[in-house]
Amino acid sequence: MEVFGSDFAKGKPVHIRLDAPDGRILYTHPDPQPSTMTSQFTVQVPVPADISPGPHVLLATQEHYDMNIGIPARATMYVNSSPPVAPLPTDRAAVLEVSGGPNAASYVLIGLGGAAAALLVAAAARAIAARPPSAGGAEGVKT
Repeated sequence: MEVFGSDFAKGKPVHIRLDAPDGRILYTHPDPQPSTMTSQFTVQVPVPADISPGPHVLLATQEHYDMNIGIPARATMYVNSSPPVAPLPTDRAAVLEVSGGPNAASYVLIGLGGAAAALLVAAAARAIAARPPSAGGAEGVKT
């Protein structure tokens, strides 16, 4: 299997491992050159015959902790099987029904309702203001 790697730090080899960061080493690439961030390599990684069919993860690890703190690179490979088929997108409506929104009659009814509410509030305020004061109210201050 062909594997492409890049952006590994120089000074330590890169290990291509199977299914786990501490899994079986399938291939070791020597010190990436010429430098960090420009090091690129393409190698043929042998796939052992005793690997079970199905999906497996290849991890590229390096015992170098300056840049990515040892975060492994990952890739999925399928041994004697195919990758799963992506689900088809759901159908969308071809025609979008658009409503015309409220019409003039709706606005008239809303206006009438607002006016009626305002009249009720005004009548209640007038009734409260027209009430005579109660007999047990506070008396004025005499000086």
